[in-house]
Amino acid sequence: MKSSRIQLLNKQNIVAGKYVLLLARCIHRHNLAQRKFLLEGLNCLKNSLSRLHAPLLVVKASSDQEATEVILKLSEVACEVITDAAYLREDRTFEENLNDKLVMKCRRLTKVEGNVTIPVTVLCNKPAYNANTIRKVAWHLLDDFLHEEWNVTPKVHCESWKSIVEYNLECIDISLEHIRAVNDCKTSSKLEGGEVAAHAFLEELVVRRELAHNFVYYYRATYDTFDCLPEWVKKTMDEHRLDKREYIYSYKELEEGYTHDIYWNAAQFELVFTHKMSGYLRMYWAKKVIEWSPDYESAYAFLIEQNNKYELDGYDPNGYCGVIWNFGMHDRAHSNRPVFGKIRYMCADGIRRKFRNHIDEYVSNNYKRAGRTLKLNNHSQSKTTEALDVGPKLKKRRRTTNK
Repeated sequence: MKSSRIQLLNKQNIVAGKYVLLLARCIHRHNLAQRKFLLEGLNCLKNSLSRLHAPLLVVKASSDQEATEVILKLSEVACEVITDAAYLREDRTFEENLNDKLVMKCRRLTKVEGNVTIPVTVLCNKPAYNANTIRKVAWHLLDDFLHEEWNVTPKVHCESWKSIVEYNLECIDISLEHIRAVNDCKTSSKLEGGEVAAHAFLEELVVRRELAHNFVYYYRATYDTFDCLPEWVKKTMDEHRLDKREYIYSYKELEEGYTHDIYWNAAQFELVFTHKMSGYLRMYWAKKVIEWSPDYESAYAFLIEQNNKYELDGYDPNGYCGVIWNFGMHDRAHSNRPVFGKIRYMCADGIRRKFRNHIDEYVSNNYKRAGRTLKLNNHSQSKTTEALDVGPKLKKRRRTTNK
């Protein structure tokens, strides 16, 4: 991003103050996996800031009001308050209330849109219909916001190479370097061999991420309800609301992964135990919940609650946008079918075709994570996803139809 968005104070006359107050919030609603991830990040941030002789202050606040009071107290001797731009409803409300109070104290709040590559309102001034709506504009603006220009060049005064080695180079822990090498990304060879396209990464990092933030920003009041859905989706849902469901599972059965579909169960186990899920299987996971729930509202409630409870992108624009996409948001109408109507449908055959060389291993690994025993009978070549699922709390699948 343009350095002027971050280093604004280097070019202006600032008010008197001892420091710049940078805010980073960990919200009470974050799940355990997110908190662990953020705490690990804080430790890295502390080490980075220490090299700049900048202190890191961590304050635990029990409410937004208490957090605001702490910030106002710290801002009394700050020349400026800087924070990441907010996108979700509650965060934007907090940010707006804080700004009003800082204005009364003659302090300025600066928001940095570091969560996206291109600021939301610059990319599009209204809700995007789908990814195609913003893709061309995003590529056109990308160069302007990726180019980094540092106007302040740090100067290192060197009296001798010996002093640089003694005081500026950190000791290297070989064991840690080995762990880092083992865990390093293995995509370089795949990019070189053409197995993975580089533009696919940029599509997810730029276009899809920008689309998610556009969604929650412009649908501020309704991004977590069906009110945001296109009219064709609402119409088709009303037409198929009373369609018969071949299977209906309870919330507990779904959360514990006791369905007849081993692919779905494996995806649920991956979510619960690793706090992530591959993109294609995540779509399949959500589509099947729609198919196996008594109504659309119950399906959405399960999906968003599970996503927020376990996923690292819980309570995040990507999470909300990813879930609502399965109900037709940012998508087009498809062939009419029971339960789904014109909403896109996904089946197990698609998984077998896409992951035919790896799906058995994926299922087996995730069943092991859950401590469940699975006896496979060449399921990847069959027309069913059923298998013998043996566990201490085994429950028989049930076939239910709506009357």
